Amino acid sequence: MSFRCQRVLRCRGVACVSVVLLGLTGCGTSAQPRRTVPEHRVGAATTSVVCNPAAREAIARQLGIRAGTVSERRGTGSNDEPQCTFGVQHPRRSVIVNVDSSPQPYARLERTIDEAAQVFTATRESPAPQGVSHLGLVASWLPASSELMTTDTRRLITVTIDWVGASQRRQLVLATVAARPYLGRFNSRAVQQTEP
Repeated sequence: MSFRCQRVLRCRGVACVSVVLLGLTGCGTSAQPRRTVPEHRVGAATTSVVCNPAAREAIARQLGIRAGTVSERRGTGSNDEPQCTFGVQHPRRSVIVNVDSSPQPYARLERTIDEAAQVFTATRESPAPQGVSHLGLVASWLPASSELMTTDTRRLITVTIDWVGASQRRQLVLATVAARPYLGRFNSRAVQQTEP
């Protein structure tokens, strides 16, 4: 231990607590850097959170094309969380899956749905969110942004569809099949711990 740390550790009282912490930080820590592409165990297989092969297969199956014709590109979303863009060239379509592992995914999803449902004018200017059954703990389709959001209480999954000319229904079906492979098992009791 360095001289600086010994001197800091001799402090007493509440005022010295923050000094102790700063001093210890200067003595070196073994903090591990956050992995860019974490892995989670879903079912029996370990799959990459970002570009999930099962999602690629499901997208291809839904579009009636070979999985080899669906490209994938890893990246980071505007929320600084990992995401994968699955693309099809002819006609051009893309499915962006953002996997957000930040705390309280259920509470954040509920807040997003509530905000999207609010109306501040005499008439609604954008379509209201639509609940999606049998997908994660809770799921909602946000037609105004062509986004599907769902959670398994551990991660917030957002699927954005870019498919010009497709009906809302076709976009929703594609988003649903893309989201499903990213969802793990969830415990309904976990919701009580994530509520604001």
